[in-house]
Amino acid sequence: MTWCWNGVTVRVLNLGDLDPRSPLSRVLLQVLGAVAELERSLIRERTVSGMRAAKQRGARIGRPASLTPEQLKAVLAMRATGQSAAATARAFGVSERTIRRVSEAAS
Repeated sequence: MTWCWNGVTVRVLNLGDLDPRSPLSRVLLQVLGAVAELERSLIRERTVSGMRAAKQRGARIGRPASLTPEQLKAVLAMRATGQSAAATARAFGVSERTIRRVSEAAS
């Protein structure tokens, strides 16, 4: 552990200061690290499980669409008349990249 030699002291509530140079403190820190890693893995499993269940219920996962289906049609119509991506983006309050992505997907 490289941080052992940098004068690091770890303070754990209800345990006091842990000096990473002492063998007992090192073991305790490794156990705390393992518990933290386990907890993170459990959180990830629960998140994936919840997302899977939501998908089965028909929920849409992810960011909401910035344009409605009607707006998508209007964007394509404006682009078909030769309107620039910048002007179309300003008209709908979205980025030029969004307009280009819609146009590319329709091609």
